[in-house]
Amino acid sequence: NYSSLTENLKTLQAKDAEWRKSENATQDEMNKLTHELEKSQKELRSKITALETQNTELHTKDKNNEEIITGLQEDLERECQESKVLADQIETIREEMRTQNSEMAAKVLLASDRNTELSAT
Repeated sequence: NYSSLTENLKTLQAKDAEWRKSENATQDEMNKLTHELEKSQKELRSKITALETQNTELHTKDKNNEEIITGLQEDLERECQESKVLADQIETIREEMRTQNSEMAAKVLLASDRNTELSAT
């Protein structure tokens, strides 16, 4: 009976040593995985921070571009108005020139008629 108990004790001790070895291996694996997880989380946080910085920079550039576009649109509208004013002024000058040309043509005809009358006398 004593030898049977001793045998059972040795078996239990062997199983205990095996279980402890397995537990240590499992704990080592968990520690390794935890370390890898923390490393991955740190890398992800770093990437997120970089993306947030890029996003902020792009937002700023976008805002600046919108301001530039608004300024260019205002410049274009102003130049269109100025062009319209100039076109109106050119048309007014053309009308004045036509009027003056008509008046000159009438004067030339009148002078020509007078010359004809003077030549006949």
